[in-house]
Amino acid sequence: MIKLTAPRIEAQLPVMPVRGIGAAAVALFAMVWVADRMEAKSMTAHHKKVSLARYNLANQILPPIDIRLDAQQHAADSPDSLKRISDLIEAASGAKPDAGPDATSPDWLTWSRLNKSALAISTATVSTEAKPTSDIYAAASDEGGAVFFTNPSHTKRTYSIHIKLPRGVYRIERLCFSSGTPPTAPPAEPTAPQAACASLRRLEGADIAESRVVTKSGEMDPDSIVIIRFTDVARIARAAFSELDDRLHEMALSTPGPAARIKKILNSGSGYSDCVQGGEPRSKSGRLVRIHHLLLLNAQARSLQHNFIARQTVNSAPGEGVMSALDTTAEELSETSAVLIGVVPQIDLIQSKLAKIVVGDLETTATVSVTNTGDRTVEAVKLGMDASALPHGATCTPDDPAYFGALRPGQSVRAEFKIHVPAGQKVKSANFAGDISYFTSGAPAHLKSRPWTPPAAH
Repeated sequence: MIKLTAPRIEAQLPVMPVRGIGAAAVALFAMVWVADRMEAKSMTAHHKKVSLARYNLANQILPPIDIRLDAQQHAADSPDSLKRISDLIEAASGAKPDAGPDATSPDWLTWSRLNKSALAISTATVSTEAKPTSDIYAAASDEGGAVFFTNPSHTKRTYSIHIKLPRGVYRIERLCFSSGTPPTAPPAEPTAPQAACASLRRLEGADIAESRVVTKSGEMDPDSIVIIRFTDVARIARAAFSELDDRLHEMALSTPGPAARIKKILNSGSGYSDCVQGGEPRSKSGRLVRIHHLLLLNAQARSLQHNFIARQTVNSAPGEGVMSALDTTAEELSETSAVLIGVVPQIDLIQSKLAKIVVGDLETTATVSVTNTGDRTVEAVKLGMDASALPHGATCTPDDPAYFGALRPGQSVRAEFKIHVPAGQKVKSANFAGDISYFTSGAPAHLKSRPWTPPAAH
């Protein structure tokens, strides 16, 4: 047997015969060579120590960020705090607020309702152990509230938000702007920072009969900003009813007959409006039955109004105004139903990397999912994409929704759809709307789930 041994290579000084001045030159060369070797070893050791120190710093366990506040206890306005948190979000998101209708992503200022007459919330009970200090701002409006906080450290960090909310049915969402995560092991060489990203996730909602504390916990990426938004969807649904009455009144001025027919359908559920609000758990089943009865009536009214518009039985502007108000009312009733049941929808976009795709075209995979966090089974669950929202010329494969049947408590389902948008089409996040439908309490409901950031073209 022949044993192969790897050759041993050692760095050696060059050997040559020297005399006189040559000997001194060689000696000087040897001293410089040895000094360079020692300096190289020192720099390598220093680099390793720095990399290890950064890695240890990035993976140390820091105290959690703990925030306790009361949405009904308002504090003096703090323009400096609001400006600082706004500057941080603008820098992280790369988008200025009030970007206008041509913006591809939603405006975070409008989304968090800070552009309205929001009142600052006292955050005096923020944990003092949360170092480095997190920038925190909280505000409340008629529709709900929002809490802003940052993780300025270079490691992931947990948080807990404890907010006391008034009576209502709250949809709760988490918007995060992150610069990326640290490496999981010390890098051999310094690495470039990851690109900033934004993610919007729906959390389990809250049905509140009387003022109580709602807690939301999670984990933050390094150098990230999180906004937790609480929206009283029942209050917005009641406001939608009022808006619908106003639009019907306008339509009745020009076409009283069709307006009266729509009102007759809707008025048959007028006694159920008191169910659209927060309540005790024992009243949940009754409220759901009434809310889904209102959804059935709304569907009948929308079908009739659609026919009126198609046949030009009503004038265009007031007719479209009523249809828009009916759509908004149905959406908010469905959102209220989802919170009461515990149905949590979600959509995620993953950009495809296909070599054969035409330059300028956009191809993305949309994953639509729904989780049942409640205590009752929902039937006839379907997941799809809203084809009417897609840009002109876009295709969705498959074009039919995925049917799952019953979704029991604790279960989750998801479906993937490949979307192709031809070059030249400007896309917005609103173009990619997941359509989730289910059946419970004798009537169907539809939920729309939209991403925060649209995919980018190749």
